[in-house]
Amino acid sequence: MSFAMLRARSGGSKRRSFGRPRVRWSPLARLLPVAVLLLALVPGRAHAVDIFSVGGVEVDVVAESAVRAREEAIREGQRLALRRVLERLTTPANYDRLPSIEDADMTSLVRSFEIEREQMAATRYVASMFVAFDGDAVRRLLRPSGVPIVLEPSEPLLVVPAVERAGRLDIWDATGPWRDAWSQEAERNTLLDLRLPLGDLPDMAALPQDLPTGQVGEALAALAARYGAAGAVLVVARPASATPPDAAGAGEVSSLDVEILARHDWPDAMPGRRRVAAGDAESVSIWRHGVRAVMQALEDDWKRDRLVTFGEVADLFVRVPLGELADWVSISRTLHEVPEVQTVSIETISQSEATVDLGYVGGRTRLDRALGDRGLELTRAPPRRPEMESGQSTTGAGARAIRRSGPEREEWLLRPLASGGRR
Repeated sequence: MSFAMLRARSGGSKRRSFGRPRVRWSPLARLLPVAVLLLALVPGRAHAVDIFSVGGVEVDVVAESAVRAREEAIREGQRLALRRVLERLTTPANYDRLPSIEDADMTSLVRSFEIEREQMAATRYVASMFVAFDGDAVRRLLRPSGVPIVLEPSEPLLVVPAVERAGRLDIWDATGPWRDAWSQEAERNTLLDLRLPLGDLPDMAALPQDLPTGQVGEALAALAARYGAAGAVLVVARPASATPPDAAGAGEVSSLDVEILARHDWPDAMPGRRRVAAGDAESVSIWRHGVRAVMQALEDDWKRDRLVTFGEVADLFVRVPLGELADWVSISRTLHEVPEVQTVSIETISQSEATVDLGYVGGRTRLDRALGDRGLELTRAPPRRPEMESGQSTTGAGARAIRRSGPEREEWLLRPLASGGRR
């Protein structure tokens, strides 16, 4: 059966969701596209990055019936998605150490999945899927392998696309294929939290076309601050045309040299130029293929500095001063949101203080940064005289906390940041 016949029988594209509540649309929903467009134009706003979800998983299965083909395709799609997530969390050097996806219990790993589009025939099923996995379950799957992984997506990165033709650098071409490719690929599943500038007058004033090379870094820093990004890069594409340019200056592109020309506060990814050819692009445009090459370099270098091995769990004894017991509820909730924190063991708790043992991975620098990002900081606790080893620990008002500590135990204080907010 031809694919054209397959499409004719499918009755059009569908989107089905499994594991998520249905949404009933109200008349107010008609205004949502406008609201979303306005929000997208707000500097610093970006899509949420979920490192345990993957979309665009393509499956094509033939079986004795359409129902059987669909069942097998869903299983295949979930396993393909799991492999992508596992590879996303580590570097290519560790791919051969990843656990087998064939032995994985998908019922405990998959949080939800959606059929983005599907086409069915009598014995064939073709679809694109979105699969969301449970992060804790994925980490448990990886832990026995000892594969080092990253725990969170990157900090926000501002990407400024530019095109160089005949020695002339065009930074603010709002309608060019290079910027369009970045707009499309920025939403693709990745560890990178990418942001694109609006290209409005303030952007052009901060980074003008004729700015001397020595001042580009400072200009990128100003743009990063405007968009709430931790770093910024100026990424240049140099196209080579296979055909002469037309009246609009465009021609068929045979190859593309891509380069990170300048950066601000970001790892030194992809030094020099990298060439991609039209024949390498497969199902996407050469421009999008070039974007993916740059994104892969940015992601790989970012991951190398942040890999964590779960087997290396360190302990930290922490005192948490409390104004009231409700403070502990808030701090405890925050601690459980920090991926580096593996265990939170309460030793004692009273109305004025909690003492806990924290088990964490990734080293103290990573832990301090993760806590700071959530409005908490660790400082060395001043020495104090050991309390008596009698009495009872309780959560009742006015209770006295009895801690088990010796003179050799190093203590730390965990408190909200003095500014009252995130770093």
